[in-house]
Amino acid sequence: AGLYEIRMASTDFDTVLSLHGDGVDASNDDANGSDSMITHYLQPGQYQLRADGFMEKMGGQYTLEVRRRALPEGVALAADGELEPGTQLRALYVGQPVSYRISVPGGQMLRVDMASNDFDSLLQLNGEGGLELTDDDSGDRLNARLMSMLPAGQYRIQPKAADQGTGVFTLKAELMDAPADAGGGRLQPGQTRSARLYGGADSYQVQIERA
Repeated sequence: AGLYEIRMASTDFDTVLSLHGDGVDASNDDANGSDSMITHYLQPGQYQLRADGFMEKMGGQYTLEVRRRALPEGVALAADGELEPGTQLRALYVGQPVSYRISVPGGQMLRVDMASNDFDSLLQLNGEGGLELTDDDSGDRLNARLMSMLPAGQYRIQPKAADQGTGVFTLKAELMDAPADAGGGRLQPGQTRSARLYGGADSYQVQIERA
């Protein structure tokens, strides 16, 4: 068992690579230009690699390489736990659901960044009143970023892979003072608010007293 990197490269055509077997179903088209790469944590067993071309149009020379990657020092399997604001967490995502708890006080903006060189990162946040926020590519390159004004409470952050990949990722949350023009909070029927959206989503609570 271990973290494996599979590369397919060609100067003649646009490569497409897929990996199947033992519960794994992963594919990649353009990890580096028109070349393909799959990084996945694999258990011992038999797997099938499919080397193909974009739209199944394939012709020319290609190279295919499978190699095991050593985990960086201090990196462990991702597991449920607490995410402390201002502290960067680094872990190995292997395709299994994982969530981190974070406490948000009132009147502050939460920013969460997830980055990975191994897969397309995806962030999901759940919390008060059924709130659910999702982001895929608001960060740099294929990285994910969530930024939102949230009511005070406990929230759950779930780092995932948008492309079914696995590998090492970093996760960091920051709490910032709310700008004067930030949205979010309580909104009364008949009230008009003017606010700026800071690259994420604002959450409002509206109480309806009469049908």
